[in-house]
Amino acid sequence: MLNNGCISYILTGGVPEGAKDVAVQVLEMKRVDSKQQGNAPVRYRLIISDGQHYTQAMLATQLNGLVDDGSLPDDGSPEAVARAADAFRPL
Repeated sequence: MLNNGCISYILTGGVPEGAKDVAVQVLEMKRVDSKQQGNAPVRYRLIISDGQHYTQAMLATQLNGLVDDGSLPDDGSPEAVARAADAFRPL
């Protein structure tokens, strides 16, 4: 189940009161290749939705393993739900 409205909280610097984690749906994921030469890590841009709002986000490079092993689906299906605890930080 998605946390409706949680994206507005995340974009203003927090999570809904009392929430230990949030659930968002990954609508799309795109690999973003670095323009730097060398060993720059692969980055992924996500479009996420809380059922009410949507926004873009960048996946932390430490979580690339979730993409590599298929744990983070990106097809917009109901199974493409990510739960995150203390993971969203506005830029």
